[in-house]
Amino acid sequence: MVSDEQTLKDWLAEYKSLSEAALVSYVSNINSRTEVIGSFKRAIESHSENALIDLVQPSCHQIFEFYRSR
Repeated sequence: MVSDEQTLKDWLAEYKSLSEAALVSYVSNINSRTEVIGSFKRAIESHSENALIDLVQPSCHQIFEFYRSR
């Protein structure tokens, strides 16, 4: 089983590797990525200083980029 930390790291890396043309499809289908959504939710809910906390800011930034990309 892949850890929440690895799931979010892979998701962040995957997004950075996409071409402009692939972004539209990728962003429109993110709601079907339940493993990423679950990992992100657990990262936000985590109140301890661990690796998941360090992934919240870049994950939020990526979600904001999705919003800005329309």
